[in-house]
Amino acid sequence: MHASLVDRRFSPRSKVSQRVCIRPVDPRHSKKICTTANHSQTGLYFITKIGNYMLGMDVFVTRNFRPDDRIHREERAVVVRVESLGGGHVGVAIHNRSLLPKRVLFVCIGNSCRSPMAEALAHHLAPDAIDAASAGVAPLGYIAPSTHAVLAEIGVSSAHQESKPLREADVAKASLLINMAGRPVEHLLHTRPPVEYWDVADPFGSDLASYRRTRDEIHRRVTELAKRLRAEAATR
Repeated sequence: MHASLVDRRFSPRSKVSQRVCIRPVDPRHSKKICTTANHSQTGLYFITKIGNYMLGMDVFVTRNFRPDDRIHREERAVVVRVESLGGGHVGVAIHNRSLLPKRVLFVCIGNSCRSPMAEALAHHLAPDAIDAASAGVAPLGYIAPSTHAVLAEIGVSSAHQESKPLREADVAKASLLINMAGRPVEHLLHTRPPVEYWDVADPFGSDLASYRRTRDEIHRRVTELAKRLRAEAATR
C-alpha cells in the first residue's frame, strides 16, 4: 500500500475526546490547545472558532497534552480538510505527516547543479518516501545544461525544474533540510527544521566527468535517505 493511502479500516476512529496542542510550523500563526471531536492513529478532527487553518498547512501535534509535562512529544502533521460549520465555527481535519512522503528541501549555493540533481533523483527514485524540493543560497537563475545532460543519461528528467532562492515559506514546509552548500545556512532562516549536511563536490564549471561523479554520489545518498525514511515510517 502506498504510504499516503491509509486504509481507514485499520485505523478506527475514537469518539473519546483527547486534549491536544496544535502548533503551526509557520511561527506567524499561534498554537492552539483544544479537545478533539474524534481521532485515530492517522489523524484527528477538532472544531474551533480560533485560528486561521488552511488546507496544506503544516503543524506539530502533541496528543494527550498536559501543560505541566516538560517533555512534549510532537508529531508532524498536515491540515487535510477545513469546513465551515456555521456560527463562526470551522471543523479541521489533520493527517499525521509521518504516514506521508517526507518533505525534503535540498539546498546548495546556486541551485544549478547539486540540489537540482538531488530533487530530480528523489522524484525519480523515491516519490513514496521523499517529497522533494530544492533551492539555492545565491541562485544563478538557471540549471546548468550539464546537470540536465548527466541526469538524462540515466533516464532522469529535470525538464520542469527551475533555479530558485531559499525562501522561508519553503523551509517552513520541510521536514528535513539537506545542506550541500558547504557552509551553514541556518542563520539565514527563522524556521529551522532538522538539518543534515552532505559533503558533495560542486561540479559547476567543470567537465561532464565531474558532473557524473557528483550525480552518482547524490544518487547514492538519496537512495540511502529514502531507505532510512521508509524504515522510520514503518517503525512509527
